[in-house]
Amino acid sequence: MSNLALKADNAFLYKRVENILHHLESDNVLDINANDASVLTDQQLLEQLLSIHTRSTYKNDKLIKRLEMQREGQKKFISFLGTYGGTVTQTKYAELAGMSRQHISGKIKKGSLIAINEGSTPRIPVFQLDDKTGAEIFGLDTVNLALQAQEVGPSMICTFWLNPHGGLDNLSPRNYLQKNPNKAALQQVLKYASRVGQAGY
Repeated sequence: MSNLALKADNAFLYKRVENILHHLESDNVLDINANDASVLTDQQLLEQLLSIHTRSTYKNDKLIKRLEMQREGQKKFISFLGTYGGTVTQTKYAELAGMSRQHISGKIKKGSLIAINEGSTPRIPVFQLDDKTGAEIFGLDTVNLALQAQEVGPSMICTFWLNPHGGLDNLSPRNYLQKNPNKAALQQVLKYASRVGQAGY
């Protein structure tokens, strides 16, 4: 992207943020002042403004509470992924995995690569790459497709990959397949993947 295009994009974003603040002020709901804002981090300030905007937009206390709980859950999930390398753009993941951007996009559409929404563009959890080889974990496509067949969301799929299982030598499926990159280990992981989302699992 050229510097001129980047400046135009930034100007558009600044204008959008200015309009949001103006509407909140006009509606007399912008209950935060300069003194309050000065002690907040940028992230805290954005979260505060988002909360004010949500309350102003929806009016319904139950809906507002549900939306805020969803956001809190998403924040915890992103923090959880952060302990395993976080997430990267599709372009960066393609570079790390040694694949084309188009191939990565196809894998996401197929369901063989986990992508999560952290905004307008899906991002890819880095834990899907092997710590030693840098390539994708052995059996990644097969396991992800099996998990997708269980009709569970990205957060549950990530949790499956990263939490230890007694039947996998108390290792997570990710670590188990990194330690045992073979078909027998893959079948063992698939056995547990087929139970995800079932009652009592």
